[in-house]
Amino acid sequence: MKGKYKVSIFQPNWQDVTTCDAYLDGVKTGYTFTGPRTGGVAGVQQIADANFKTTSEHTVTLINTSYGGIWWDYIKFEPVK
Repeated sequence: MKGKYKVSIFQPNWQDVTTCDAYLDGVKTGYTFTGPRTGGVAGVQQIADANFKTTSEHTVTLINTSYGGIWWDYIKFEPVK
């Protein structure tokens, strides 16, 4: 749906979860997800600030920046006023 959102993902706190750069609709968001393999805590982390101008489909992409796994469970779109 159109509007402003805080976008987060959840990855379990498993030791092989790594660092990932986040992209929204093909554009790097400037956020990095950090997992335990690279010194992060995993869990829920923000990966984007979105301002959708129209109601349409969107793509979230995570790209590993170091060796390890991606085991994401869900994406959360939290409306921002």
